Amino acid sequence: MTERFEMEEWYRYEDRHYAPHVNEFGEAEGPGEVRVKLLKFKVVKCTPKGVRIVRVFGDYVCGDTPRLVLHDSHKRYAYPTIEEACVSFLARKRKQLRIYRARCRDAELAIAKMSGGATNCTNRDLFS
Repeated sequence: MTERFEMEEWYRYEDRHYAPHVNEFGEAEGPGEVRVKLLKFKVVKCTPKGVRIVRVFGDYVCGDTPRLVLHDSHKRYAYPTIEEACVSFLARKRKQLRIYRARCRDAELAIAKMSGGATNCTNRDLFS
């Protein structure tokens, strides 16, 4: 069973955010950029509970410590196929979107509480 994992690659998609270019006046030109990258990992050890992986770039190992990925875990750090990694990435981004939308609603409610009927910021009724 160990030989099967020795040459196996595992995958994870991540999004990276890049700042916009800056002109000679120090002003941002356009919006930043988001890129989705496919990270590749090499299986260095197979255990009964999972696999230990390290990040690779071509033939070079980038990671310093192997990461344990459990076989039975619902949320894994990496997946044995690109398709599973894609499904996981989309699920993580949808969850992130739900969290940020909820935070936006909370911020809007807090702003509405402070601006609706508050004569000043010391009104104790607003904070209960």
